[in-house]
Amino acid sequence: MTSILLKHLTHIHNVKSISNLEHCITFLLLCLFINSCKNSSNDQPEVINIDIIHPEFVNFEDLIEDVQCIPLETSAQSYLGSSSKVLYNGKYFYIWSLSDFAVCIFNPSGKLVKRIDNSTPGKGRVETPSDIFFNAEGQLSIPESRKYLMTYSLSGDFISREDLPYPMVKIMPWHEDSYLCYDGGFNRSSDYFLSISNLSSSESQQRFLHKPSGYREKLIIPATLFTQDMSNGDIYTLLPNSDTIYYSSSAKNIPLKAAYHLQSDGLLFTKEMYPDKGFSDKEYAQLLNKNKHIFSVHSFYQAADKLFFRLKGKYNHYIAIDTKTHQPVAFQTLFDGINPYTPESSIQGAYRNSLFFVFKASELSNHYKKLGKTPSYESILQVISNQNIADNMVIVIVNLK
Repeated sequence: MTSILLKHLTHIHNVKSISNLEHCITFLLLCLFINSCKNSSNDQPEVINIDIIHPEFVNFEDLIEDVQCIPLETSAQSYLGSSSKVLYNGKYFYIWSLSDFAVCIFNPSGKLVKRIDNSTPGKGRVETPSDIFFNAEGQLSIPESRKYLMTYSLSGDFISREDLPYPMVKIMPWHEDSYLCYDGGFNRSSDYFLSISNLSSSESQQRFLHKPSGYREKLIIPATLFTQDMSNGDIYTLLPNSDTIYYSSSAKNIPLKAAYHLQSDGLLFTKEMYPDKGFSDKEYAQLLNKNKHIFSVHSFYQAADKLFFRLKGKYNHYIAIDTKTHQPVAFQTLFDGINPYTPESSIQGAYRNSLFFVFKASELSNHYKKLGKTPSYESILQVISNQNIADNMVIVIVNLK
């Protein structure tokens, strides 16, 4: 390419005809354009295979800088039977509970700021919240009953309720007034799994990942589907029963591209393995009891330049993929060797270099009793030593190196 450009530059120096000069300049610009396109494509690596069955195993403790605990206020208003997802904006913690159909806002001291559920007075009431996220204006947003988008101030004061153009259960801001959307199978008229929408028009701006012919999607509201790198705004997406992690970047104008393929020796139960008519409850229960597959990949969050998730089924370990080196590592247990397979052992949120878990204080204490050891972290020791907060929920913040 360089020799061709030099040859034509020399020719340009000698030409006397204006038309020839224009011809050479046009050719030069065309060559530069082709070369820039080539370089641009080289900047986007191909799909990277990640072995989730036989990765290098490490000690999770080696990734930890320290651990902090925030006991949450326990009252009739703040009570949550479980936690599905935790958001943090640098000022408040937001806990969404799918089982309680509620969202609770706590300050850094664990005091309840606001509870949003079906008992909330006025227009701010919600019946079946399916997610929580911060919209483009930095406000708290809650998809409600798959039909509405509820918007609140960061302290939980109601702002607005808008009709969604079609059913949605998971939403992630993508660019300005555009959002990545997932309908959870509730939009039977759609042939695609994902869309980019402005949330006001029934016509999606773009649709992605065509559903297989005859595919009957299982209705599902996953705890997490999208996770964002807060340093650059890049978004990673992992759909239920999928072996592919997708990457989106509004800054690089990449709506959606496959980034990682999860290699599982055929053990990961993907949507392609579902029969056309789906499973009956009995058939699916029998399949689960055989425990021959990995039935889900969940707890999908990004922190400290790593994508974290956990397997469930034949294998139950955690995976962390370094998004800079693309190297995966795995670990079997959490801090101090804790390894209960309960909702509390699932990663429930992330913020910059931190991962969030939510345990009941008494359950956390029981884990250490079973292990027969004293916590290595002072903040956990203080929690389990205080009998006055045994019934309290506790946000455990794992700060990574």
